[in-house]
Amino acid sequence: MSSLYIHIPFCRSRCAYCAFYSEVYEANKDFVEPYFKRLMAEVTHCVSLNPHGFDTVYLGGGNPGLLGVDRLLELLRLIHSVGKPREVSIEMNPETLSEKFFVLFEEGLLS
Repeated sequence: MSSLYIHIPFCRSRCAYCAFYSEVYEANKDFVEPYFKRLMAEVTHCVSLNPHGFDTVYLGGGNPGLLGVDRLLELLRLIHSVGKPREVSIEMNPETLSEKFFVLFEEGLLS
């Protein structure tokens, strides 16, 4: 089994303490959809190379929550298409988290 890390480089603002690559979401909204389409192509390729699935999956950033629920559902369903990972974690800023994201847990896509 292998692990998968996905970096989502969008944040509401740049934090002085953060050393990770990120871009301010509002100033780069036009890049979110092209980024996501390319990300899905890359993950599709990774899935094709891992027919037994991934042991662990981590979505970090940035703030993956800025992709929105629908995109995260699509991404996580793709990852799960080759088997349920033992662990799936997502990093999300607290101000972004809301009940609309609970569907990710309800569908068993996060652990």
